[in-house]
Amino acid sequence: RLQKIMDEYAGGISVDYGYSEGELNLAKLHLKRLQDDLQTLYAQGSYELMHAHEVMDRVTVAEVLVAHMLHRKETRWHCYQERLDHPERDDARWMVFVNSVRHSDGHVEMLERPVERATWEVVLPSLNDGAVIRHT
Repeated sequence: RLQKIMDEYAGGISVDYGYSEGELNLAKLHLKRLQDDLQTLYAQGSYELMHAHEVMDRVTVAEVLVAHMLHRKETRWHCYQERLDHPERDDARWMVFVNSVRHSDGHVEMLERPVERATWEVVLPSLNDGAVIRHT
């Protein structure tokens, strides 16, 4: 179920890596239902318990991923995924790092942090073997 939700509503291969806010909200709804269904998981041994926890972790990661996709209203990487309702890159608004905190109640808080540009002076060693650095 998780794979189907993420593929069809969160920009998977079956939709040519395109998604929109409406589809992401459907993904969020289906993930909430899946999260509720996980309460009925049980395991008969430590191996099955490990797999149950792995599934629960994957659903949590999917929920946070969808929250990030909903928050960023632009398309930054056309070759990977495309936000169909916001197809353009918007550096004026979205040149930020988007971080998140998932609280114990399941709420995902989005945090934006500025991108700090730095310039580095690179000093190259002298070339004693006759090689030449050409600047183009």
